[in-house]
Amino acid sequence: MKDRYDMVSRLNLNACLSFMGTRPDFLKEGLLNGIVMNDLSYITIQSDFAPIYFLPSDSAIDENVALSKFSTEVRQKALTMTHPLRRSEFVKSRWLFRRVSKLDSDPVLSDYGDLIWPKGFKGSFSHKSGQVALALKESDSDQVFSLGVDLERASVNENIREKVVTDAEWSLILKAFSEFPPQKILAAIFSAKESIFKALYPLVKRKFWFDAAVYVGCDNIKSYSGFNGDAHQPGAISKKLSNSSSVVVSENVINLNFLIADSLGLGMKMPLTVQYRDMTVGGETFVLTVTKYFPGE
Repeated sequence: MKDRYDMVSRLNLNACLSFMGTRPDFLKEGLLNGIVMNDLSYITIQSDFAPIYFLPSDSAIDENVALSKFSTEVRQKALTMTHPLRRSEFVKSRWLFRRVSKLDSDPVLSDYGDLIWPKGFKGSFSHKSGQVALALKESDSDQVFSLGVDLERASVNENIREKVVTDAEWSLILKAFSEFPPQKILAAIFSAKESIFKALYPLVKRKFWFDAAVYVGCDNIKSYSGFNGDAHQPGAISKKLSNSSSVVVSENVINLNFLIADSLGLGMKMPLTVQYRDMTVGGETFVLTVTKYFPGE
């Protein structure tokens, strides 16, 4: 516990806040300090923007049965995928959406390549090494907002740095996160910008690059105040799903702040916050980021 608060002090961030996130009405399961255990097939990780549903790569799901229940369009899309891992991630992500939403319909691709979500929901998928993450939130028909979620391995090749951040951004990042391994925080920034792309592309309908989102700082770490389960490491929440890998989710959530380029047409240097946390699945560490764009917020 002391180490966690020492880290907050070293990073010169705001005091830890109690963090529970907003739970939509369709979540009926019990909450365990930010992780919801559902039917032993997936877990729910709370965030300020939307719940994140996570499915480990070795979850015991019959993909052929799941595939048979999808819409014709989604089933045909899956069957055209020749890479086994990509197809598996696609099937699992749609299975997860149906399981969480309780709907018998699927998100489908628009002509622009983004997803059109069934009425009443907005969401975002991410997958890495067979793991699947889904950020999902209920929405009214007149609400205009979008979500972006991204899951990456917690170590990336530093050769990509020049493509992801400018020298000025990297200087700020290293100053704020001096206690972090450079490869890990680079992975977090890369993931954050991927989340931003996923959130904004459905609105602007055109591709943009990493320089469209400029890192400007981090303002606070949020933390759960307690833990009522099995902790594998300090400051973490751990749960094991039935017949699958243990999932360890960091209690600490760091807000990464960005300014969005005027060229996207969303406003003069629009600010956008991405929440970042670490998680370990079967011994491998990942970074998980999520953001939400809501005009006027």
